[in-house]
Amino acid sequence: MENALVIAEHKGGKVSEQTLKTLAKAQAVLENRDVRLSTVILGHEIEQLAGELCSYAEEVFYVDHDRLRLYNNELYGALIIDLVKKLKAKLVLMGQTALGLDLMPWLSAKLHLPLITDCIDIVLETDELVASRYAYEGRVTAKISSKCFPGCLLTVASNLKPQARTQPGALIELNLLCEREGKCRTIELLEPNKNDVDITKADAVIGVGLGIASQENVQLAEDLATVLGGVVGCTRPIVDKNWLPQTRQIGFSGKTIKPRLYIAIGLSGSTHHVKGIEDAQTIIAINKDPGAPIFNLAKYAVLADLLKVIPMLIDKLRAV
Repeated sequence: MENALVIAEHKGGKVSEQTLKTLAKAQAVLENRDVRLSTVILGHEIEQLAGELCSYAEEVFYVDHDRLRLYNNELYGALIIDLVKKLKAKLVLMGQTALGLDLMPWLSAKLHLPLITDCIDIVLETDELVASRYAYEGRVTAKISSKCFPGCLLTVASNLKPQARTQPGALIELNLLCEREGKCRTIELLEPNKNDVDITKADAVIGVGLGIASQENVQLAEDLATVLGGVVGCTRPIVDKNWLPQTRQIGFSGKTIKPRLYIAIGLSGSTHHVKGIEDAQTIIAINKDPGAPIFNLAKYAVLADLLKVIPMLIDKLRAV
């Protein structure tokens, strides 16, 4: 039987959400195919996390060692290469994450296998794989084909939820620890500002673009977010100006959000930004430019000066 392998990520004692989404995509690609879905997780004191993954894969491999407490490209890569060769994995998948974009090119070079990144769709034929990915900041969708033999690596951008198996998969501990010292070592993990909000969890998000005109006017968006019980996000130029931190950026190089309500104020709606808000349930756009592309996506459009509309809207909401 052929094998497909998903490389799992974890942080803070939890399996990452993107790993679960990648497993869901792998399940969809391999449905009705005679290919075993396996996953591997590396770290320290992770047996419980490995057990959780048994709900979604036929086999879960894990390596638990103190040297794996912090991610290290060379050490993680050497261990995974051994497993890929042992399984003769036809597909190796990982989330489209910072860690995935660091590790997968390394594996591709060492294994001499092709790598396709940022896949939004994957079609598997007998001897060929066709992956779809956005190009030119989402203006077009490119299809890339690759031979499946001896294997292919992919990073996946997915919003699917994995289906739990009727019977848990097998949990297998591996003793593959590489004893040699690599050329690099991980000194410490620097966490982002924990005091900042997670815009991906908010039900209401106020998106700010350069039409806000000045850093002082960002407070208007903050006030609107407060009365709605939401948070403020932004486009890349706002981050470039240091008006808001990078953790608030929405779009290709930022975060993908799916709030119940998204209010876009003073932003044109570039493709780069729009790809981050496509899953929002209701979009309201406030802009004085009638040609702003955001109006094509919005359910409700307000053609007006945001500096006049937002204070009025805040007053009405407070009254309610």
